[in-house]
Amino acid sequence: MEQLAGKTAVITGAASGIGLAMARRFGAEGMNLVVADIEPAPLAEAVQALEAKGYPVESFDIDVRELAQIQALAAAANERFGNVHLLCNNAGVGAGGAVAGVDDMERWRWTIDINLWGVIYGCKTFLPAMIEHGEGAHIVNTASMAGHYASAFMGAYNVSKFGVVALSETMSREM
Repeated sequence: MEQLAGKTAVITGAASGIGLAMARRFGAEGMNLVVADIEPAPLAEAVQALEAKGYPVESFDIDVRELAQIQALAAAANERFGNVHLLCNNAGVGAGGAVAGVDDMERWRWTIDINLWGVIYGCKTFLPAMIEHGEGAHIVNTASMAGHYASAFMGAYNVSKFGVVALSETMSREM
């Protein structure tokens, strides 16, 4: 994809940090923006800032752990702007703790559901249409160094980010 102007980007975790930086950059390149986050107030502030720059933007409060919400996001993005050309699976959380004696399995589930399943759901939902429209498309899955090098006391986070890297590398080889 050499020309970004007029194309559509969907970004999860877009209310702040890397996701918001992506939205700003893609907006500056002339892309239509579909921004999503689980935090409605920061997302509304981000949208206001993006709209103030004149960027075309649609926002959605979603929980990436819910496949149906990702599917609704894809349908709404397509309805508003047409084909999606760039998907940034960026929503994520950090969680620490030692692996030995893990007693908070819900925290592990929460971390893996957001960081890994959210990415899987995004890819599963958007990829078939991106292939079908044939206009050129990219998927960016945000990981971290924890996807390559495990740190102590970050078990669930490391597992989730290694999974994102493995999924991304697998998709790269399949495409």
